Amino acid sequence: MNEIEKPKSLDRIVVDTDRYATTAHELYLKHSDDIYESKTAFPPVYELHDKLKKLSPELLATFWGHGITRGTTEEQIAAVLSVIENSATSGDMGRLAQSGHIDAYTHGCFLVIFDPIVMREFEAKSSAQRRDSIVELVNHDKSINRAMLLKPLAVVTNTHIDSLVPDLKKLYPNFTIITSDEVAGFLSSSINTNNSDSTTSTYQL
Repeated sequence: MNEIEKPKSLDRIVVDTDRYATTAHELYLKHSDDIYESKTAFPPVYELHDKLKKLSPELLATFWGHGITRGTTEEQIAAVLSVIENSATSGDMGRLAQSGHIDAYTHGCFLVIFDPIVMREFEAKSSAQRRDSIVELVNHDKSINRAMLLKPLAVVTNTHIDSLVPDLKKLYPNFTIITSDEVAGFLSSSINTNNSDSTTSTYQL
């Protein structure tokens, strides 16, 4: 009798959450006069959402995204630093429109956008193959979060924290970080001529 194959253990990435928190705090203090909300958790900000809705649904449906929406502004800044440095995203991902379920959230501080070609390749994989993209993030306090290892195409800031973009670009000069006013031009210039014909529209860890 053949032995039942045990699922292999997930790869682990140790993330420097203390450094991300410190950097996020410094950025928040530097730009606090330009961030129009309190330090505590705040109601959704829909400026980026409204700007995206002015674009064609067909264009938006080409792109997948992950909205960073949980916690205070400082916590969301720390979260996006981790995404940029580790190419690992915790939480749901979905198309920016026409997902058929839940579109990517766009009411938080940041929207992480993924390359359409990379996502089509990901969608074509079996469930077992997709599992190879899941990693465990080990935080400074030893807590562990599961995340999807997919390199983002870009990060978009919501309107209320657009002032952070120059400093974020200094921290990550080789990564694409854009403001909410630049997202329309960026998506239009980044779209691939091959239309996405996949029926899968969301992925949840």
